Amino acid sequence: MKSHDDAVIEMLCEDPDMAVDYLRTAFDELDQEGGETAFLMALRHVVEARGGMTVVAERAAVSRESLYRALSPKGNPTYEHHDCGNQGNRHPFS
Repeated sequence: MKSHDDAVIEMLCEDPDMAVDYLRTAFDELDQEGGETAFLMALRHVVEARGGMTVVAERAAVSRESLYRALSPKGNPTYEHHDCGNQGNRHPFS
């Protein structure tokens, strides 16, 4: 039996368009209890479905280590630490 994480990643691989809705839902629930943890888990799932940390880090022009630390369950990846100023009031998943 596969794990929940593996099942979600498999679904995201099979239907890449699902990632937008998945992340949007997780983002919309950020201020709920457990929302930040769920959002970071959703980001990790999408990263894995998109080829893993190394591939996504290269595409985003950040080091793999920085991305890994930002999305690590033991890291300090709070949403406030990310520079979202260049997005204005636009929803980040629109």
